Amino acid sequence: MINNFLKPWLFLSLFALGALTLGSCSDDDDSTTPIEKPDDKSPVTNVNNPLSGKKVSYFGETVTITFQSPAKWTAEVESEENWVSILEKTGSDKAGKGAVMLKFAKNQAGAKRTATLYVTVDGYKKVSVADFEQESNGNTTSAVSKYLNAEMDKILKEKYLWSTEYAALSNLEMEVPFDEFLFKNLTKLGDVNIEDGGIYRDYSSLRGQRYIYSNISEINAGTRASQQGGLGLGPSFASALRETGDEVGLALGYVYVGSPAAEAGMQRGDIIYRVNGTALRTSNYLAYRDELFYSPSSSAYKLDFYRFVSNPNTGKYDMKAMSATVSAAVYLYNPILYASTFELALEGEKKVVAYVAMESFDLGAHDQVVEVVNWLAENKPDELILDFRFNVGGAVAQSRYLTSAIAGAANKDKVFAKLKMNDGSKETWTFGEGSPDGLGQAPDLGLKRVFIIMSENTASAAEMVINGLKGIDFDVRTYGSRSEGKNVGMEVQTLQYGSRYFEFAPITFWVENAKGFSDYADGFEPDYLLNNQNQSYNDDIDNVFPYSFGNWDELGYNLAFYWVYCHIMGKTPDFETKTRSLNEIPFNLYKPLEQMQIVPKAGRYGNLVYRNEAQ
Repeated sequence: MINNFLKPWLFLSLFALGALTLGSCSDDDDSTTPIEKPDDKSPVTNVNNPLSGKKVSYFGETVTITFQSPAKWTAEVESEENWVSILEKTGSDKAGKGAVMLKFAKNQAGAKRTATLYVTVDGYKKVSVADFEQESNGNTTSAVSKYLNAEMDKILKEKYLWSTEYAALSNLEMEVPFDEFLFKNLTKLGDVNIEDGGIYRDYSSLRGQRYIYSNISEINAGTRASQQGGLGLGPSFASALRETGDEVGLALGYVYVGSPAAEAGMQRGDIIYRVNGTALRTSNYLAYRDELFYSPSSSAYKLDFYRFVSNPNTGKYDMKAMSATVSAAVYLYNPILYASTFELALEGEKKVVAYVAMESFDLGAHDQVVEVVNWLAENKPDELILDFRFNVGGAVAQSRYLTSAIAGAANKDKVFAKLKMNDGSKETWTFGEGSPDGLGQAPDLGLKRVFIIMSENTASAAEMVINGLKGIDFDVRTYGSRSEGKNVGMEVQTLQYGSRYFEFAPITFWVENAKGFSDYADGFEPDYLLNNQNQSYNDDIDNVFPYSFGNWDELGYNLAFYWVYCHIMGKTPDFETKTRSLNEIPFNLYKPLEQMQIVPKAGRYGNLVYRNEAQ
């Protein structure tokens, strides 16, 4: 498991999923006149509860309950403290299938709490459809929190990059939940440790607020690092579907290779507008977005979506309505989202350009990275485009391995990075075999330069590729928006309490390149700016960056890629757009040569280890 820093859009923390159980009819409410039935059975039948058999997560969650009703119905939730709310009801105005979407809040109270969902069908008594019990905050001032807080405190005083300043704090809060300990105490240092996190930028709804990188999370010690569960839908961008009304679509940034969504035919750019028959609107799309992303392992969804498809008769795009049924499952994680080569005609000669989109650096899936590097070496590209706009970082070792293929064998003994600890000592990593990770020298791709597409989500180990190459004056050209700016890294500690395991990842080193440069806490500014990250999209060249309504290789909707293409070809981009009008954007501006067939493989067991992970 990788403790990647999670950007505000990414929503990648997988929590234990809650549950509810089918209740019995209630005789306590005589507000309606009952219709006598032979068995006095509940009129609500075929209840589908995707979280059956579990408690509602302490962290809160969203769940949809479906059922059959013989007539019109109403629903209500009874709970102390109003910790459950109804976000959406569908089918309530008629007989047939009905659905109630419920939102459970995080349990801040620290004690077990219960609730009941009631449905009243016209002509029948109110009946309880489901009972809920939310687990208490076992992490408040319980034994596990006291133990973990003490352990984190000890490690911070020894290895934290600002250990001296932390040790001098006199107002530490020790009697808090372990998942709140770090933020409550590390932010007491103010700007001293501002590089452990930062301030949310203007584009964020949390603009101006502080965040930190240091983190702790519970892990399943027996889980293969390369496995993850769910539908396999990546992050999505919400946008109004019409100029009027409240209809909303969720445009997918990507779909994981080999995931249930990919197997069902879904892909990057698909715009989901209906889930299980319910239209997405301003009132419910956030809940559905989270539900689809976190999707319980037993859930199935019918997704209606639009896809922009190229029309060879007009040279433009048409919007096609499509649908897919996707069932959540466990699948093998692959950080390579897309890989292909393209053949370009330049001054009478053919040039092969390779394009690779990568989500993270993950040692649990290192075989896939080795495979794509070997594939690149076989294709002998003249140019390489790395799409890091979704790459949140990960393992220093894998970042170094990929960069060694770009820098080539001639630079293998030069410094890739120096990790500077809190005592001033440094650990040096070279581009090649001299580094301590044991991954060796990657095949030499014979490149003279590299093009990197980045965004505010490009962080840590992805930024190390840029900083490391700049340290040896390798030609790096960047496109997009300013990167995250994570110039520090972690040494991951595994803590055990009874049968439970936790990964504690405090910031413990700065990252420098061969020139000693590490001053990029505010991120790298792109050489070619497409989005300035302010609160308005109106002054951006690409107003939905880093998302796209088309495939990875469709230049008309992948404007960052289009700009790189033009610069490789020695051309000036022939349009600058702030919209995605189907009447303006052409496609097929180049000749596709080959797309790599990415096949998920089983990765290696285990977590990333000492100093092999930077974020």
